[in-house]
Amino acid sequence: MWSSHKSVHTEARLPALRADSPEEQISAALGRGWLYCLKKGQNRTARLPYFDWPGPLRPYPISSKRLVPDNITKPDWAYDGIPKVEPMSDLQNTVEIKTPEQIERMRETCRIAREVLDAAARAVRPGITTDEIDEVVHEATIAAGG
Repeated sequence: MWSSHKSVHTEARLPALRADSPEEQISAALGRGWLYCLKKGQNRTARLPYFDWPGPLRPYPISSKRLVPDNITKPDWAYDGIPKVEPMSDLQNTVEIKTPEQIERMRETCRIAREVLDAAARAVRPGITTDEIDEVVHEATIAAGG
């Protein structure tokens, strides 16, 4: 079963890369500014990270960090992945009773999240990378206002 699954990926090459071998695909991706992710996403490099690989599967470089328009408010953790305000918040120890307006905003947020997940699900097909799905999610989120 696994070998037939893997063969689908081999046959459905990414149209943007169109290289003959995995090495050429990676070289083409690196040539377009894609990098390998290190330290849980906090660092990136063009060199394949060292690991005692148990089989033939290797990491694939990822695209550049996606930009969020300046008009969209970013949380404090958007720049380094570390939340600063929330861990110290009083809401960590209490239950907040939401106002009707807050509840309505939460409903709208959930509706948008469902639409973004639906867009991601429509993008899934043999041969697509998680990075391409991430781009679909990013674009759908930005189009919905962030």
